[in-house]
Amino acid sequence: MKKSNSLFYTNIENRDGVERIFAELEEYARKEINPVYIINKPLEEKNVSYGYEKGIVVLIPKHKIMFINYGNSEEKFEDFYEDFIEDLGQLSKKYDYMKILGRPRQWKEEFTVTYNYEEIKTLSLSDFLKKINYHRKKIREKGNF
Repeated sequence: MKKSNSLFYTNIENRDGVERIFAELEEYARKEINPVYIINKPLEEKNVSYGYEKGIVVLIPKHKIMFINYGNSEEKFEDFYEDFIEDLGQLSKKYDYMKILGRPRQWKEEFTVTYNYEEIKTLSLSDFLKKINYHRKKIREKGNF
């Protein structure tokens, strides 16, 4: 079941063990009137499967792209992360953002963060969002974004 409204979207059905983060982020989107997307593949890519069902990506404006592993395979999660970044690179090329962003190897360290759910599950949502807040000054300097 996809859950969607104008401020919150997810394509994740299996939320075993991470229901809290979904609920808190949906509430955050509603209260702060700030969009939140929780996905497991780029929205443009309909038939992509990364072979790892316990990795999610959280997208919130002015925050780093968050990759969260709520499974127990670091190796599969790392592959999920790298494959997702590669696909984002292809999309940035397709939609002509490569001029602004550069190649993924140039921006992935600055614009993405990875966590194991165990590391963050005890944080309050506001503490978690402070950790991943990002002011896009460098991107704004490169182009009108």
